[in-house]
Amino acid sequence: MVKIIKNGNSNKDGISIISIAKGEIFFVSHLVPGGIEGLAEIKKVENSFSTKITAKTEIVLTVEGLHDSGKGCKHIRFMREARRGQLIRVDVAKFWPRLRAALNHAKLPPVHAPGGFGFALRYEDERAVPNYTMDGASGWIIFRKDIGKYLDALPPLEDSREIVSIWIETVGYMTTSERNLGIFDHNPIEETPLEYRDVGRWIWTSSNRQIVRVEYDKGSKLVNRIIDEQDGENHSCWTCQIDPELRDVEVGKRIPRCCVFE
Repeated sequence: MVKIIKNGNSNKDGISIISIAKGEIFFVSHLVPGGIEGLAEIKKVENSFSTKITAKTEIVLTVEGLHDSGKGCKHIRFMREARRGQLIRVDVAKFWPRLRAALNHAKLPPVHAPGGFGFALRYEDERAVPNYTMDGASGWIIFRKDIGKYLDALPPLEDSREIVSIWIETVGYMTTSERNLGIFDHNPIEETPLEYRDVGRWIWTSSNRQIVRVEYDKGSKLVNRIIDEQDGENHSCWTCQIDPELRDVEVGKRIPRCCVFE
């Protein structure tokens, strides 16, 4: 039978977590995760937009718009096999670039979560790792005890000795705390002045714009230098918050994936 573990809002827009017993039938109107054929039989309902899900084993699901009957929903955001243990919604998966690279290297198939990997479910002895090659809609759920195994199997980084440069521009408005950031494969200071047009007030005004050049090895992606284009000062670290999941650009560490134009 369908069991509600955590119910969403009564207006059917909330996210609920449910479990379905083996052989149980459940209906979904729209989104269904990919790669779940081993967990459930999927069949479109004739003359309807609905899809019938028949569980091949006991499964747990993250659903949106759960019907009052508990037998269907608007979207299935995530599905996995149920097991013993405390179930936890991922919400925001922790950033671990090296582990993500190790899981890619191991060719471990990622799991799918339409709308974002934050809808995924893990157990307390597992780790959730997002896979940004699919815009945050997939990732891996692995046992914590296996993390070392995957990291140990990752080949060491190799320098190509070919240095590549990218430029990170930060424009901070003097009148607000907002920050605009951009990443370029050329120096943007040559294209626009150090003053900018404040569109809201239609006047030219000074900004605390700052541009740094980041040099990194094309092979290992390790950052060699971070140089301020205005004063030539070297930095050991630079904040690059293009995406809330990203960390700083730092000398001696791999450059964030979003900064690479190749």
